[in-house]
Amino acid sequence: MVTNILCVICKDIIEDKETKMVSYINCIERVGSDKFPANLPSVSLGTAWIKDSNVEEKFKLRVKLLFPDNEEKVLLETPDNIIKGDRHRVNFVISGFPLKKEGQHRLVVEKLGQNSWEFAGSASLMAAKNVVRGK
Repeated sequence: MVTNILCVICKDIIEDKETKMVSYINCIERVGSDKFPANLPSVSLGTAWIKDSNVEEKFKLRVKLLFPDNEEKVLLETPDNIIKGDRHRVNFVISGFPLKKEGQHRLVVEKLGQNSWEFAGSASLMAAKNVVRGK
């Protein structure tokens, strides 16, 4: 079985080709806007997975946005991911998404099970109005 162990929202993801070490650049957990609705520019979503057997596995993923009012919007869906070793990374570039109002927004990662999509992990992003400080 493949299990998610990490979800992180950031500006960019860099993997060193020699060491395979990953850097999550400018992690994002809060954004501000002068007014809502607003649009978040392009972000990256880094995910990491582990497998509990020696058998090669295929799995499909999708990412959806959960708004503060619990409305959902599917942002993307992957073709089959193949995991041969015991660890695997799947990184996404999301070309921005709407922030309808202030509050907690979640990027939810789901894995396709036997007959339905199943929760695998999530990363949260708080959207808040910018505060104008007095002079």
